[in-house]
Amino acid sequence: MTTALERDAEAYINALPDLLNKHRGEFVLIRAGDVVQFFASYEDALKAGYQRFKREPFFVKEVAPVERVANVTLDLEPCRT
Repeated sequence: MTTALERDAEAYINALPDLLNKHRGEFVLIRAGDVVQFFASYEDALKAGYQRFKREPFFVKEVAPVERVANVTLDLEPCRT
């Protein structure tokens, strides 16, 4: 069974070549496997998604040829039992 996130991510990947030609650098809002709209910022896309779909799942992604990698580190002390 495919989740909503998997379906929307697959829709993004399948549409990516066309999206790069027309919407590179914009943020795409995808819902139920369908491209809904494009926005100039992540915040605008997220806001529109919540306004339109409320608590239903939706997908927001920057249209980019390469995934940005985020490195997150935490300084944690060892657990002492």
